[in-house]
Amino acid sequence: MRKQRNPFQALLEMCKKNGIYLKADGTWGINSSTNRRRMEKTGSSVGGAAGKNSKQWNPAKVLITAEDLEAQWNKQNGKCYWLDTPLDLGLLYKDHPDWYSKHPAAPSVDKIDESGDYTPDNIVITTRFANLGRNIYPHDKMKDFVDTIKAVIKT
Repeated sequence: MRKQRNPFQALLEMCKKNGIYLKADGTWGINSSTNRRRMEKTGSSVGGAAGKNSKQWNPAKVLITAEDLEAQWNKQNGKCYWLDTPLDLGLLYKDHPDWYSKHPAAPSVDKIDESGDYTPDNIVITTRFANLGRNIYPHDKMKDFVDTIKAVIKT
């Protein structure tokens, strides 16, 4: 019998790859070798190549639970925060018939304040397409951009 899957736990694990999280022993963990190199200034960073003059990478703290993500999912009625399109949690898993690595329609957790932590009041669930497209673009400007796109599509 296959183990029951929790898509909200899967989303949480993705957040842990993008930030740091509190481990059971009380220390902060980091699940990404790329982000570890960013912190040590030995790998590429958001601001460009690593080196003594590279911008300091300050990882977001993951201060949410799978339950927080499920509550946000329900608040958004299972739709992308930015695009208002239905999200398919099955796209998180390789056995989904339309699964593809980095599928643009797969659910993804986006921070409202890109410089903030992953907290219940600073997250939304989006498509990977919208989240990667936004990246560190400010929330208010992204909202205006998406509203412009939606208006053009309606005409």
